[in-house]
Amino acid sequence: LNTELRLEILVWMMKISEEFAFKRDTYHNACYYFDMFLALQTLNKSNNKKSEINLKDKTELKLIGLTCIVISAKLEEIQLPRLKEYSELLSNKYNINTIIEMEKRICSGLRWKLTVITKNTWLSWYICQWDLFIDTVDDIKKKLLDFIPEVEILYFKHPDNNSYYNFRKICQLVDIMTLDFHSYYYEPRLLIAVSFFIIL
Repeated sequence: LNTELRLEILVWMMKISEEFAFKRDTYHNACYYFDMFLALQTLNKSNNKKSEINLKDKTELKLIGLTCIVISAKLEEIQLPRLKEYSELLSNKYNINTIIEMEKRICSGLRWKLTVITKNTWLSWYICQWDLFIDTVDDIKKKLLDFIPEVEILYFKHPDNNSYYNFRKICQLVDIMTLDFHSYYYEPRLLIAVSFFIIL
């Protein structure tokens, strides 16, 4: 799969997730399904097995991306859009039955291993651990503040504007990492640790 085309599809998937106000987990899981399913298709093609997916057809890739969002939303969201609403996003080029068939194909191709630990999973864990650490270790806070008076200790989950800003900043950094296929070369928790280092 061409990396520019993959980037375009993932950005489109991100916009759909925002349009339906889906959780970040929904988007990140869908990206994982998309990449893994296409990797399997490429592997099958290289093993001289028949592959029906045209990796250069943007509309077909959008169908796969949208279906990955449908699957992920079923696992993560409480309220789901109707399949007709999804179909309209593809300008009705594919009907509801096509989406259902692609859903079966993706789930089967992934062997129903749909619960995954993504970068976003690690991000949530690190954020909670960091805020808990800062709240419980007063001595370190005092030493830091005494040593460098202008330093501000960052929070991510506190109910204030600074924490929300820090949270949004690190989330955007992780989303950008997801768009680059090379991020799969590194462990997700390592990338999140690097993100924390950058933000802190």
